[in-house]
Amino acid sequence: MPMPVVDNSLVQGFGEWLLDRVTPETARDYTNIISKKQWPPRRRSHIRAWRNYVKYLFGIGQITWEQLQHYNLFLKTPTSKKSGEKRVEDNIIMDYVKSMRDAGYTDIAFLLLGGARLKHIVLMLNDYKPGEIVKHPYGSFEPRLYCNNIFCRYYLGVRLGSKYCDYIYYPFIKISGKHIEYKKLKDILNKQLGISFKLFRKYTNQRLEEIARENNIRLDAVNLILTRELSVTGSHYLDTRNWADRLFSVYVEYLKERGLV
Repeated sequence: MPMPVVDNSLVQGFGEWLLDRVTPETARDYTNIISKKQWPPRRRSHIRAWRNYVKYLFGIGQITWEQLQHYNLFLKTPTSKKSGEKRVEDNIIMDYVKSMRDAGYTDIAFLLLGGARLKHIVLMLNDYKPGEIVKHPYGSFEPRLYCNNIFCRYYLGVRLGSKYCDYIYYPFIKISGKHIEYKKLKDILNKQLGISFKLFRKYTNQRLEEIARENNIRLDAVNLILTRELSVTGSHYLDTRNWADRLFSVYVEYLKERGLV
């Protein structure tokens, strides 16, 4: 894979672009890595720097969408041997969902089945404004909440440190806002119900990736649902959201077949 174009003006622009997304220290490190033109990258930090750089190049029109996708595939961060090996079985999540239903936490179970982080779920419930009209990323002004008879998508639009969240997807259910503390909910799930709530996100990720491959849906849709940083902007973001809606619809049907929703 050829190295992307690098010159002083591009590196300077990249550094300015980074300041809105990472800490000044990280921005300095990334620009130093790119300016040294160490290609292909081997270290994790170097791969992350180059992934950000090609995203920047796409944003300013220096590379095409197709080139960006090729670079993203090439610049995959290596995973440890332990990660991603163990499949989360349906019966584990089925037991978790039953326990939560019996304890009166069906809404939390549905939100966790969407792959959202628990902290983001708590933020959503504590300040739930489904009818509020807000500007969505790269789009028009819309209500925070969109629902059809299969799933719902709630625009949260927050960042907690390095963890940001545009949308929370979940199977269709009527949600009511309520005040709940993160630590209290975490203790209820972990200590009272014996639920490892982080397994929900891992389960959702595994099933979404499987369904995406089976249905020829690009994996950026998985990243949008799981609120990971995307390599797309503008109209491509809206296209990805449409793909995410389609992917999540198929995923909900999968959950229904197993009695999870």
